[in-house]
Amino acid sequence: MPKVTLTQDPDYKVIFPGESVVFSCHINNSYGWEYIWLKDMNSLPHTDKRLSISPRDSSDQGSYECQAKRGTGHPFYTDKSRTVNIKVEENKPQPLMTQQPDVEKVYIGEPVSFKCEIKDSAGWEYVWFKDGKELPLNTNVLDIPHASLSDSGTYECKGIRNKTKYDSKNSHRRQVLISGIPNPEVKKRMPWSDVFPTENVILSCEMNSSSDWTYTWYKDGQEVHTGLGVSFDSNKATLFISSAAATSRGEYKCTGHLINRSVSTGSSSGFNLEVYENKPQPLMTQQPDVEKVYIGEPVSFKCEIKDSAGWEYVWFKDGKELPLNTNVLDIPHASLSDSGTYECKGIRNKTKYDSKNSHRRQVLISEIPSPKVENITQWLHVFPTESLRLSCEMDGSSDWMFSWHKDGQEVHAGQDVSFDKDATVLSINSASASHRGRYSCSGKHKQRTVSSNVSSGIQLDVYDTKPRVQLSQSPEHTLMHTEDSVTFLCHINISTGWEFLWFKDDRPLTVPGNNLTLSSMSVKNTGLYKCQTRRGTSLIFSSDPSPTIYLTVEERPKAKVILLTGWSQVFSTDSLQLSCRLQNSQERWNYTWYRDGQKLENPPSPTYRVTPQDDPEQSQYSCQGIRNGTLSYSRISDRFWTKNLLLKRRLLLSIAGCIVFGICMICIGSIVLRMCRKKAQEDYKPEEADLFLRMDALKDSDDGPPLLVQYVTESALNSLSKEEGENGTVISESPLPPVQEEPATTTESPEAMQNNNSGLISFKQ
Repeated sequence: MPKVTLTQDPDYKVIFPGESVVFSCHINNSYGWEYIWLKDMNSLPHTDKRLSISPRDSSDQGSYECQAKRGTGHPFYTDKSRTVNIKVEENKPQPLMTQQPDVEKVYIGEPVSFKCEIKDSAGWEYVWFKDGKELPLNTNVLDIPHASLSDSGTYECKGIRNKTKYDSKNSHRRQVLISGIPNPEVKKRMPWSDVFPTENVILSCEMNSSSDWTYTWYKDGQEVHTGLGVSFDSNKATLFISSAAATSRGEYKCTGHLINRSVSTGSSSGFNLEVYENKPQPLMTQQPDVEKVYIGEPVSFKCEIKDSAGWEYVWFKDGKELPLNTNVLDIPHASLSDSGTYECKGIRNKTKYDSKNSHRRQVLISEIPSPKVENITQWLHVFPTESLRLSCEMDGSSDWMFSWHKDGQEVHAGQDVSFDKDATVLSINSASASHRGRYSCSGKHKQRTVSSNVSSGIQLDVYDTKPRVQLSQSPEHTLMHTEDSVTFLCHINISTGWEFLWFKDDRPLTVPGNNLTLSSMSVKNTGLYKCQTRRGTSLIFSSDPSPTIYLTVEERPKAKVILLTGWSQVFSTDSLQLSCRLQNSQERWNYTWYRDGQKLENPPSPTYRVTPQDDPEQSQYSCQGIRNGTLSYSRISDRFWTKNLLLKRRLLLSIAGCIVFGICMICIGSIVLRMCRKKAQEDYKPEEADLFLRMDALKDSDDGPPLLVQYVTESALNSLSKEEGENGTVISESPLPPVQEEPATTTESPEAMQNNNSGLISFKQ
């Protein structure tokens, strides 16, 4: 009988919604078969060789088998195939992710691994995620052999079936924190670090999650073992020293070892245990910590021996023991009788071991001081818009804060009123009539419940208007001249403490005081002058500017010395007449004369005569104009030097006359000589026909030298040279230029030839 074989693809026993499964029914031989499919022994309406199932819910799960038949009347049936059981899960699976070691905190260098698994189904590959990003890994195990800080994060995984590519849900997330291995810390379990001989010492080695650790102890680098007076608890987290001694003194450290994991810490920081040989001294503190306490104020003292416990305390005032054994001495309301010297000491309540006495504290109980209002701005009479400041002062004012009152009403900060940090200073930025009144203040201690009385008052007056500044000038001239002096006076007749500001053409001048004096002025001093007042240092109040005064400074005219004695008088007089004049001046002037810078005692005069008898040295003279009026004098003229002036002029005229006479004689001689020379030339002139030859005749002639050559003899040349030398002309001898033949000549009339003044070439044909 033929055998029927049932196969499944994919061969998953568990199927999830969305996956598909194909069953195939095979017969090894023959053909013509019809296939019968059974599910849970029930026939399915399907006759193909293959059966495809895409389950949607659990109704599709069950046992599947097949058989074959052929024929119609009496069909032949094969045996049934093997049964294939399929389970259909209605929900997507979620993988289980496990971690080894199963802890949230992993230390640097420690190995850690994750495993992803979907149970009760097969055919899965796995995808890993860290902080939502997929990792390049498809196995079910994620290994981190040596953890680092960058491995911290949130891990999860999911499965993907290798054949159907069906993916599962993501696993639950695991948060992993990679951290540095903590260092342990040695802590004292007793409230003191310094102990006395025979006292107990308890030290603990502490870490986060300390229950997972065991510890090793070291003192000064050597491991501490259980021994005489030394013991540990179960995991050695606590070290006990039952009776401290000098040998217990040293630096204690510890190290930790993680239970069941290969993690060890570094060494802790050291804890120095000091075992004293002497008694402790208590520390006495006072609250408030001041030497001066005010009447009615509470004051307390505290006695404490630090770094050890179990003490009772004894108190002393002025050397006498007080009936008190607590560590605090309270005085709720101090009085003058509480002034004195306080001290304390400690006694251990069990061993009656007593300490030294504390340091002494001197306390003085005194009256509360009264504040006083002071004026910072130096004046209590102010003007509208002026700023001012008042201060409230008392002993130790830095410890107090203040409140202000005007005419009995409290003053608050506002638009024009402000206070500094502790209201020590009241500032009025822009005074007005509303600020007029009597100001007082009171103090309240910053840190103590102490308040002072109200101070005595100080009266503040505010003027109704701003002050007026007047500017005056002396002398009162709007026009002045160089070298003049002028003084401006800036005047304000109300209040005090003013500083004066000067301006010229709206530019400030650096002049102190209320007087501006311009001495020996120049033209640059011309301008518009005004003044203004101000007072105060940090808070400055300025008045309105004064009316302006315009000052014009012109150049002072300069005198000039003019010589009146002319050239025509140099041979007829022995004196010089000098005149003094002022240029560009229409005023009437008198003149003063100076010789060598010294004023002459002569009456003022516009002229001055210099004679050899009066001034044999012939000095330098200058003059100056003087008159009545604002322009009372001129500038002194430049000096005029009269030394040998007449002699120099006479000499110059003599030389000039000689030169003119010589020039005239030369001109006359030249004219006479020229006339004589012309006459001599006319006497020796030969006939024209014998003197000049034609050019063609001159070529053909075999006779001796031409008549022109015979005419110009050596004696004639010497005579000509002599005549020219007398006229002052130097004649240099040079040969005559050769006569060149011209291709054509021009004929001139006899009159033209005569005009050529005895030329050397004939132009006749």
